[in-house]
Amino acid sequence: MKAWIWAGLLVSSAAGAAPECTQTSREHYVDGWEDVSSVEHIYQRITPGGVIDCRYLPDQTGRLNILARYELGTLDGVGYKVQYSDGSSLIQGRADQPVATANPQDNWKLTCRAAGATSGCTLHKGDISVHKDSGNRVTLSIGTNPRKGSEWLLRVDTNWAVTAPADNGFSVEQTGRLLSELRNGHKADTRYHNDSVRAPTSRSMTLYGFSQAMEVMERVLEQLRNPRPSDAPGKSTSVP
Repeated sequence: MKAWIWAGLLVSSAAGAAPECTQTSREHYVDGWEDVSSVEHIYQRITPGGVIDCRYLPDQTGRLNILARYELGTLDGVGYKVQYSDGSSLIQGRADQPVATANPQDNWKLTCRAAGATSGCTLHKGDISVHKDSGNRVTLSIGTNPRKGSEWLLRVDTNWAVTAPADNGFSVEQTGRLLSELRNGHKADTRYHNDSVRAPTSRSMTLYGFSQAMEVMERVLEQLRNPRPSDAPGKSTSVP
């Protein structure tokens, strides 16, 4: 790992943190290096039955074994894996493929930024992305790098397709309607025009796990918005 990734994100393992690791992977552990723990912005289980596992991530520059915790569990029958460092997660995106063994593109991927008042998360799978910030502002987008003047299209099941200019994106009203359809839908069809290709791209994808993925995002954002209480277990001081 690059040292700058971990700068300011480590706590002393001797400072009283309670890892509660059911299992700890030592696959990359290096004997003789100092053990430290990653700072955690997630301090409560996503679900009561969530299991906390750990793994060591070596920092070669600092000669550190960094203990990182993550939670594995199910929410309404859908599997998830949440990193306690910043809340970034994988949520099961196909009924026949558990999170641990699924192809990466088949899971919902939640990427989060823990930064207090400017925290936010983006949920992504296929060509669908949903971003929500700490102020509860939600944006829904299709694809990446859209061609200027092109159009987004999203259809859920047999509902009417919703289109919007890619330059402006979906309106607040369209976003609200589409998110409701996505939560209750089974299949989505998308179309957009990436600026690097000659023709628009059309895709179909399953919506399995979308509603649960959105709920995981809500629970993660709640903790990112509200920093760990001073008396919460695992509170530690930063390594100088």
